[in-house]
Amino acid sequence: MPQDLENLSKQELIALVRKQHHQSRKLEQKSDSLREENAYLKEQVLKLNRLKFGQSKETFINPDQALLPFELPAEEKEKLEEQTSEKITYERKKPSSSSHPGRTPLPDHLPIEEVRIQPEEDTSDMVCIGTEVTDELECRPATLFIKRYIRYKYAPRDKAEGKILIGSLPGRIIEKGIAGPSLIASILVDKYTDHLPMHRQI
Repeated sequence: MPQDLENLSKQELIALVRKQHHQSRKLEQKSDSLREENAYLKEQVLKLNRLKFGQSKETFINPDQALLPFELPAEEKEKLEEQTSEKITYERKKPSSSSHPGRTPLPDHLPIEEVRIQPEEDTSDMVCIGTEVTDELECRPATLFIKRYIRYKYAPRDKAEGKILIGSLPGRIIEKGIAGPSLIASILVDKYTDHLPMHRQI
């Protein structure tokens, strides 16, 4: 090889050096690419291992955790399911009307914030005949309270046949549910933004 180099002209030597330099750069680029690919694959393996073998924060839930006021204990849920199943079986033989099991009452110790709603129409020639009460469970940061909507009902003063007026109930996120907007928003933020398990909320 030294003899071959000695026999090369100046231009041939320059061309040979350029060729070897070009090949060297290509090898360096390939080495860098392989190094990056190797680092990426290592990172993916670590992520997969964490997903497969890592412990989830919500995997273990304290069995003694307190239930939310509108949640039924497990035993009551099982009894309710058994009763419902029995009623369905009976109804196949002979149709009958089944009564609603009822809503879980809200705790008595919670403070009540009343919202009194009057009809939007003119009630000057009418007399109040009663109210309809709707309770909704709301929360302020770290505080639960009951928001009670009291809607006034009016009937014509002369007791003649006529339209009965009542204040309109504000729209609800869960129809006939007891959880108010602030409580639902608080649960969603704690769950999906702060990654706080249900048993550690409120």
